[in-house]
Amino acid sequence: MKAFFMGGSVRSALTHFALYGLADIIEQAGGQARLGWTDEGQPRGRVLSSLDAEEIATAVLTIARRDRDATWVNADVDTGGRVPVAAFSPRVKTPSVTDRPGWRRLQRTRHAALDELDVVNAASTLRLIDALGEPSHWHMGQQNLEPDRGASRWEMKTRNRGEEFISHRYRPLCHEVADWPTEHIIQGLTGEKLRDPLGKDRDTSRSSSGLTTPGPADNAMVYCALRGIAQFPLGHRGTAGRWGTPVNATPGVWPNEVTHPRNMALPALVGEVTPARLRAILVSAQMDLVHRDLVRPPRDAPGESADADRTDPALVAAARAWLRQRRVPAVIVFPILKTGSGNAPERQVQSGKVHVL
Repeated sequence: MKAFFMGGSVRSALTHFALYGLADIIEQAGGQARLGWTDEGQPRGRVLSSLDAEEIATAVLTIARRDRDATWVNADVDTGGRVPVAAFSPRVKTPSVTDRPGWRRLQRTRHAALDELDVVNAASTLRLIDALGEPSHWHMGQQNLEPDRGASRWEMKTRNRGEEFISHRYRPLCHEVADWPTEHIIQGLTGEKLRDPLGKDRDTSRSSSGLTTPGPADNAMVYCALRGIAQFPLGHRGTAGRWGTPVNATPGVWPNEVTHPRNMALPALVGEVTPARLRAILVSAQMDLVHRDLVRPPRDAPGESADADRTDPALVAAARAWLRQRRVPAVIVFPILKTGSGNAPERQVQSGKVHVL
């Protein structure tokens, strides 16, 4: 197995997601992959693979070109807005609650694109589509549908001026990266050179789609990071009474019942694990327990009641031990800043803090 080292810090959510996505891309291209962080003062993200650097870059190009030409990425549908929207964007202008034909058009377009996927070779793509979520017709607010509740919290494309995730971020990213030489892919993933044509290399670039604060982000790194969303399978929530249905549950989120979570937690894996083992850790009750224990305010915090619900310390200790046994000696907690306007809120993941278990 050959080692491929990623650029970026263990305190960067973009690097974590890109590491997840790259390992998955290698598997999708027919290679073997293990991922994790080196056990040193400044940990480095690493993929152990059956492929060398040139072959890894070729795999990224292959999957980017496959996505660029895929029906699911290019499928648009008229939902009654000013312009058609991408059928696989989780948050779009949706039909009204009474427009059943509009909802049927959206579903038919999605189903037709899914039927075109080669199930044998599309496991990663199907995981990504599932993890992104979809506009939900079953989530209700006080008076209206709230279809954004069906989306992953890691789909953070700001929706100002009617923009949405597939049409205005993922699709252009596929077209951009699919034309890169392998040398540029390698340089971007290793941190040797940063190229952000999508964001025009501006300090205000949003190419990272919320996984960093504003600023240039290498487009190959971002492409892998968005593919990394596939490692966070979405928990679908049905109706809980007529009103107030909580959002679908996204792994790594706290709180996980709200539209705008306050932070995320990711495991700092030391050693190498398979993408499948990573997914099992990300959705584990143990990871969730430790996350909630790390971010809950103390009992004596202002506004915190003395009888506030607390997890049994013994359960937390057992969860920490379970994670350590699976090569997770630390958890990184990332604050999430909510900014922007009320009509187009923006979420930005901040630099993370390392918590040793």
